[in-house]
Amino acid sequence: MSIWTCALGWFRFTVPDCSADEVIARIGGEWIKDKKGFLGYRQGWLSRGPAGGLGRIGTGAGWAPREVHVDLSQELISGWTYQQFQSMATWVFEKQGHFGRIDVALDDRNGVIDVDRIYQSVKAGNCVSHFRQSRLISGLDVGSGLDTGQTLCMGSRQSDTYLRIYDKAAEQRSKEKPVEGTWIRWEMEWKSERADAVGMALSGLDQDSFQKYIVGVFRSALDFRDCTRADEPKDRY
Repeated sequence: MSIWTCALGWFRFTVPDCSADEVIARIGGEWIKDKKGFLGYRQGWLSRGPAGGLGRIGTGAGWAPREVHVDLSQELISGWTYQQFQSMATWVFEKQGHFGRIDVALDDRNGVIDVDRIYQSVKAGNCVSHFRQSRLISGLDVGSGLDTGQTLCMGSRQSDTYLRIYDKAAEQRSKEKPVEGTWIRWEMEWKSERADAVGMALSGLDQDSFQKYIVGVFRSALDFRDCTRADEPKDRY
């Protein structure tokens, strides 16, 4: 049994020929008509879930009146089951649509390794990665003064792949949410064609197979090994 649990987050997609009512019926929840458009779409709808988060729908664009663009934040869809995510991904491709962003997280609740040790390993070159930059951020909640934990960011927010590794337990406790034990989250954000590839895997794989696929994708982006920067490339890879 895996020590990791897998959670899907942000969902952004566009379908070329649909209606806002059809999308709302599939997503569920309460939606209200916005007074203004959204990203160039003349008509917009908003939704705020009971657990927080924001959902937005835009349609009626001059270049494509029947196109519908959807943005669902992580908090809004945090209660979805894997089957709901899979059903939505399947429907998007059936409608000849595409994904603009998908976030997937791997959660370590067993204290395998902490963020600072991960950073030290990256700094020492004990890893193989296609990321060119990283930074370690210490978090602090200004209102309460509570430590929100460290976050290691890999890559650029403007790129199609971006990785955050952070202390989810500390973040939750800063929001006065009870968390027992450790909780380190590895969260990857994919955009454009990479998001489409993850969406396609989601639409066709069962939950266990999808998690194995995600672990493989994470390792292709960042893999820790017994190596240093001084080693020959053939030995590192």
